[in-house]
Amino acid sequence: MRKRIAFRKLGRTSEHRLAMLRNMVQSLVEHERIVTTEPKAKELKRVGDQVVGWAKKWARAQQLAADYQSKGSIEQARQEAANAQHNLKQAHSWVRQRPILIKLLHQLGPRYLDREGGYTRVLKLARRRAGDQAPMAVIEYVDREGELRQAKPPTGKKGECAHEDGVVELLVK
Repeated sequence: MRKRIAFRKLGRTSEHRLAMLRNMVQSLVEHERIVTTEPKAKELKRVGDQVVGWAKKWARAQQLAADYQSKGSIEQARQEAANAQHNLKQAHSWVRQRPILIKLLHQLGPRYLDREGGYTRVLKLARRRAGDQAPMAVIEYVDREGELRQAKPPTGKKGECAHEDGVVELLVK
């Protein structure tokens, strides 16, 4: 039975596996789409979603801290600044390069403020890797320019459409 096991082993030691996932997360944030093997993509999906979640929380905490400070509520502003700092440290534990971390916090975090989850998508490729015939997959962030498949619109907490008028326009190519 599989209970409370953090990641698949992927045929690597724990240090190598975590270093590999850190490198893959940084590549995913930088390029927003990478091609890798299917098991690695499925494990990367968890980490990629988690990192974007921290970036979202950081963006929200920054906004709330600025709002509280403008209203004169200094104690609440300090609390939100501490929350922002915590989420920054969490994201920095996985994304260590400064320009990629800045992109994560200033572009990807605010991009997904409306979306409840599911920031990444894994698409299986028909072709297997030459050599060992490993199943390949593409992992990408949704709601971006040049994506392979159009994302479903984000829904509200009760399943309503997140758009103001409630109408979803379908893109026809």
